[in-house]
Amino acid sequence: MIATEAGISGIDGDRKRYYDYLSSIYREIWDYLKIQDGSVNPQKLELMFDRTVSPYVYWLKENSEKHEPGMSDEKKMTLLKSLAAKYKLKVSEDKFLITSRLESEDFKRLSENMRIAGYRYESKDRSFVRDVK
Repeated sequence: MIATEAGISGIDGDRKRYYDYLSSIYREIWDYLKIQDGSVNPQKLELMFDRTVSPYVYWLKENSEKHEPGMSDEKKMTLLKSLAAKYKLKVSEDKFLITSRLESEDFKRLSENMRIAGYRYESKDRSFVRDVK
């Protein structure tokens, strides 16, 4: 079934453009692997995709038609939910606990996104806490 504008009308314009961007990068990597390797290894595709795409907040900052000074609470919550799911963070009393080992690049990416959402890393607890300034 082909998705139509009516079928995805609940998605705001920025998010739809971001999904289009993700889809084009995914397809580009798929095509590259198919030509380069003769077949597509799903793990390699996932790894390359994760390392290639810009997280939504960076993409939005670079591509948004309206530049907002700061991030809305709704966008912060969306970002926090997606980071918690992606990095398997445990939410506990306004803390986000790291539950698994992260590679250096993944930790840097997570830390930067958490900083954007208003959190800082506490090494003694292995968690991110609200950064009160």
